[in-house]
Amino acid sequence: MQNYYLCYKSELSSTTDESEIINILGASQKNNLRKNITGMLLYINNHFIQLIEGERDDVNSLYKKIVTDSRHFGARILSEGVADKRFFPNWIMGFRAMNTQDLKEMAEMNGLTELSIDGLLSESNPHFAIELLKSFYKNGELDFYKFWKEEV
Repeated sequence: MQNYYLCYKSELSSTTDESEIINILGASQKNNLRKNITGMLLYINNHFIQLIEGERDDVNSLYKKIVTDSRHFGARILSEGVADKRFFPNWIMGFRAMNTQDLKEMAEMNGLTELSIDGLLSESNPHFAIELLKSFYKNGELDFYKFWKEEV
């Protein structure tokens, strides 16, 4: 079985309330379980960074649905390919929200001086998004509910 992954970024639509993220997560987890898709969703400053992984056809089919979802826009693939093993084998959809300070600290830890989301996720640094997402898996950091208690 081939493990295909796709990592993209998009921006929350101005007509979408942040509370809708809970609905997105719930639907993702339910649908991903059926298709054996795993991954991680990061929300920061009205942007999503998500990595989805599984069978190539399933991942591509899901991404086509994601691109047409009106709750966000500007979806752009950052990285895709085949990996020996899954990045998030136990998470049907992990979630983490970050604020600007979190992003700054993560960039500094990686020796980066660019602090804008577009700068950090540029073509010149294609693997930063994946490393960022993997860091939460490695540390077991999920905060489904913390997000709603703190200002992002």
